[in-house]
Parts: sequence; C-alpha cells; structure tokens
Amino acid sequence: MKREDRNKAIELVTEQTLEDQKAYCRRTSDLTIDNIIHDTIYLEKKRLKNKKRTKNVRIDIAFWTKTEKRFYSAGPLEKEEILKEIIQNYATEIAGGYSTRVYNFTTGIVPYLLKAILVNEPFWKLFSKKGKEKVNENISIIGPVDKILKLSKTGTLIVTPTHQSNFDSIVIGYATYLTGLPPLIYGAGLNLFTNPFLSYMMTNLGAYKVDREKKNELYKDVLKNYASVSLEYGYHNLFYPGGTRSRSGKIEEQLKLGLLGSGLSTYIKEAKQGKKKNFYVIPCTINYELCLEARGLIEEYLIEEGSRQVILPNDSSNKIRNILDFAKKTVNVDSRITVCFGEPLDIFGNEVNDEGQSIDKYSRPVDIYKYILVDGVPDFSFQRDRIYTSILGNKILKSFLKNNVIMDTHLVSYALFKIFQKKYPFSNIFKLVSTFGAECKKELLLETVSFLKEILFKKRDNGELKLGRVISTQPVDIIVSYAKHQLTSYHGESILHEQNDSFISNDLITLYYYQNKLTSYGLEKDINLWLQTKL
Repeated sequence: MKREDRNKAIELVTEQTLEDQKAYCRRTSDLTIDNIIHDTIYLEKKRLKNKKRTKNVRIDIAFWTKTEKRFYSAGPLEKEEILKEIIQNYATEIAGGYSTRVYNFTTGIVPYLLKAILVNEPFWKLFSKKGKEKVNENISIIGPVDKILKLSKTGTLIVTPTHQSNFDSIVIGYATYLTGLPPLIYGAGLNLFTNPFLSYMMTNLGAYKVDREKKNELYKDVLKNYASVSLEYGYHNLFYPGGTRSRSGKIEEQLKLGLLGSGLSTYIKEAKQGKKKNFYVIPCTINYELCLEARGLIEEYLIEEGSRQVILPNDSSNKIRNILDFAKKTVNVDSRITVCFGEPLDIFGNEVNDEGQSIDKYSRPVDIYKYILVDGVPDFSFQRDRIYTSILGNKILKSFLKNNVIMDTHLVSYALFKIFQKKYPFSNIFKLVSTFGAECKKELLLETVSFLKEILFKKRDNGELKLGRVISTQPVDIIVSYAKHQLTSYHGESILHEQNDSFISNDLITLYYYQNKLTSYGLEKDINLWLQTKL
C-alpha cells in the first residue's frame, strides 16, 4: 500500500473494526466491550509469556501491561477508547507499504537470484541475458493469462494460490511480472520480517504483516478489514486461502474463509454507497519438482497427525542452512516450477467471461447485484454471506485439483510409496515411514510408473489434472531417471538410490511428502488391485 494511502487505511480499519465490535455486542446479549478487551488481553499475555525478550516483545509487553492497568479502573467511555487503541495498535502493525522504485529494482534482480537456484550455470553467467532467459524457461506459466490481464484493467484481482513453500510469494510475484499482470499486495508471516533487509524489501513490495500466533477474534477482524480496505482502494490482492503452507504436501482440501470473504464484504460496502466495483478471484496453483522445506514440513505434519506413533531421525539443520544447502545442491539440476492460473471467478463462485460479466454453467449472464439485496436494497446478511463465501471456497478447491500439475518427482514417489505399502503391510502409515529402509525391484517400479502414467493421461484428457513436461513427453525410464536425479540432488541418496537391479529408499518420510501430491485423485483402488498381481 502506497505511503499516502497507509495512514488513511489504518484510520479507516480502526473505525470499521470498532463499529464491527460494537455491532457484535448489540446483536449478542452475552458479549460486551468488557468481554472483548478482557479476552484479548488474556490471550495476548498468554502468547507473550514464554517468548524470548526481544525489543519488539518488550514493546508488546509494555503495551499490554499498560492497557490492562487502564482497563480495570476505566469507565464505559474510556473502555471504548481502550478498545479503539488496541485495534489501532493491531492495524498499525499489520499495515504494509509499497514502493514502485523497490518493485522495479527487485523484479530486475529476481531472475538472477532464481537462476542461482534453478539452473546449472557457472556463477559468472548469472547476470547474462541468456541466464535471465534460462530462468524464464524453468518457470512455466500457463492458464488464461490474457483474459486475466484484460480483467485487471476493469476490476480488482484477488489471486488465491496454493501454498507449498516460502518461495511461493517470490514465484507468484515474478510470474505476475513476466505476464504483465499488476503487482499484488499480500499477507506474510510476521516471522519473515525479523531480518532487516527482508523486512524492508517485503514492506516496500506490498506485504502486510500477519501474526499467526495471535488467535483472538479481534485481531482476525482487524486483519480482514485491512484486506477489505486495500480492495476498496483498488489494490490487487493475493490471499493464501489455505492459510499456511501445506505440511503434508497434499493439495489443499480445506480453506480458511475469513480473508476470502473480504472481497464480498467490500463489494457489499461499495454497493451500499451506490458504487458497483468488479472483483475477480483467480485460483492459482504453484508446483515444484523440489520443495525447499519438504522434510521439515512433513515432519511437522507427522508429529501433529501421528503424535508418538512416528519416530523421526534427528535433524539439526536450521532454516538458513537449509536454504543455502538447497541453493547449492539444486544448482546442479534444471529444477522446474509451473504456475497455473485457473479460470477467473466472481466473488460468488460464478465463472466470468472475457468482458468480466458473471455467467452460469450454461454461459448465460448473471446479475450478481441481486445476490446482495435485502428488502430491495444492498445490505449485509451474516448467514447468507457466509454461504456465498463457502460456495466460492468450494469452487477454488475444484480449480486447485483441476490445475494441480503432477510432476515426475510426485509420480515416481507415489509409485514407490504404494509399492512399499503393499510390500511392507504395517498397521498404519506412521509405522511405515518410521522404517529406515525399503526396497523394490527396478522392473517393478518402471511397470508401476507406466501403469499410473496411463491413468494420469486419461485424467488429464478428462480435465481432472495437469501433467508436467517430463511426464507428458518422456518414456517411463527417463521419467524415473530424471525424478531420481532431481530428488537426490537435494535430499541426497538416502531418499532413493540404485543397488544392483533394485531401488532402495532410506528416507520414506520425505518420499511420503512428494507422493502426497497425488493422493486426491482416487488412484488407490486401481493401484492396489494392480499391485496384488505383482507382489
């Protein structure tokens, strides 16, 4: 958000959130301003209790200590003022910035930074024109880009990508730059702002701060209103509707609808003022052959899902070391990324045509203005609007599945994992991934990949998913060889290595992460029946 808009936005968000809270109290007999302030202070003190005493934490502690003392001796009018100050404190923390100069500079150097990670060229060639072109080759962008570009000139875009990696915002930002789409503002985890350089860059590239440790409803309302105000000001937005990175590696199966509903609330607010603005939701999938955080993410997932059922090997690496290791190892392979934009939707989940008009499944025009009328005038309706947002969320999930790009590393990992599940029939998945070695014959893996490839081609032809370049164009032996090279380039030979005429994996945990990209397509019955004839 530009500097000239930032202060006005903070003021508007503060006023809107305060009115929201007062309205909640009027509608709900057992909710008062006292309750809201008390619950917020309690949860903030609990959040801060065991945190390391950094400068920012000390500032937070001082604010909440002072606020608590005022609260317990305050009268009704002062309590409303205290609530306003809490909201303003949140809004000020959240609010981001934007600088055209920093954006232009960053988009100029990003190709070379990505090249250092994604392609196999000497360092001295990083700044060549050919090097930039090589990066562009390794980032494939597919989907109705021309249509989206046209819509961006007549309305405000809300891009809703899948979320797999901390690289996602960099990749989607660069993809919008390459396609000529306008810059997007987006929410980024507060932890990413601890580095002064990254904080400066992200703040000036439109990122606003999201503290996922803050669980109270007041903070969530401030965050949603900030997103709404940014849309009201005409800023194109990026929301990760899954909320956070997929720990399992699966395509998102559930969405958090809070921020997603800000498009609808802004549309209704503008309509109440006699304005008709267009908002277009653009589902998007970001697909990697390799994921920087694969090991760490799947470990978090297994711990959360399996509790003590899974035994994890020690991993002493930290985030910085992981990033450097990833850059060092993947420089030896042409690791590919595919960004796939889905068909644009309106804020109710209808598809839109090239002119931006909402259409039904028969391509007939739909007047969405009528959707928001209450007694003939546009107005909010909590239950109705929640249903509309839920419908939109379901349409986004369907788009994710349809535009999920299955790559060689996903296919080969899935084939291997299904073989291991059949060959080593443990009682549950947690015991299987806790094993430190599994083996299958090379011939069996090739046959299994071939069997799965035929199924995937049919699903692709039916429009159920998309396939990466290697799967689409290469024979099975090349697919397996290429996937093995990709996986071992970063994760080492523990994930997959050949011994005589067999493939051996000593890292089923990481293998499990990659295979999960294929678990949403109902393949289990067919592959299990087929493997019964082979094992």
